[in-house]
Amino acid sequence: MRQNRRKARIRALQALYSLKIINSINNDFIFKLNKSIIDVTYFYKLYLGVLKKCDKLDNIMLPFLSRNINKLDHIEHIILRIAIFELVYHNYIPYKVVINEAIELTKIFGTSSSYKFINGVLDQVVNKINIKK
Repeated sequence: MRQNRRKARIRALQALYSLKIINSINNDFIFKLNKSIIDVTYFYKLYLGVLKKCDKLDNIMLPFLSRNINKLDHIEHIILRIAIFELVYHNYIPYKVVINEAIELTKIFGTSSSYKFINGVLDQVVNKINIKK
């Protein structure tokens, strides 16, 4: 189950990145989701949820950014949106799991040191939205 959700997070990141960069997403990308290795329902929850809540998610992260939101790397920005979406709207997932998954996505798709930035921002977000540690 955890592996299927990680793959759902990866595909959501890829779909959201594609949408941000080329302002469209290839339908084949979505239809080729392998239902045996990815939690497709969770993919759609992340993908559609982040799209609908972009402004709210950005407003949550804004006070904790060390640089202008428009200067964020696209991957970092999308990973933060996905993680904050999970923290706020899927609070049944332990915050440590959400942060760890965001860090793992960053290590795969981000720059070599961006995982530290992601961790720092998300740790502050957890404190802001009063998630019990």
